Amino acid sequence: MSISHRDSHLFVRVQHSSTSLAQSRLQQLSLPVLLDRLVLRREYCLAIRISQYLKIAEAEGASRIVAHWACYKVRLINICRNACDQV
Repeated sequence: MSISHRDSHLFVRVQHSSTSLAQSRLQQLSLPVLLDRLVLRREYCLAIRISQYLKIAEAEGASRIVAHWACYKVRLINICRNACDQV
């Protein structure tokens, strides 16, 4: 993963896909929506890195994303336990 800010463009590159967002498109989308979409795709690390790079407040950025990540991990553990109980 890499993030770079060059010539008023925010480039977001992920190993399995590449997305380039012009600043005007990012403003239309809004940062919270971008972060929410990354969280829905389970791109937690990338969402955290973007929020830190853009200096978004912890409550709106990294802390919120980590909370979503933790909830996801707990759900996975519960799913695994339930599957093992049924065997």
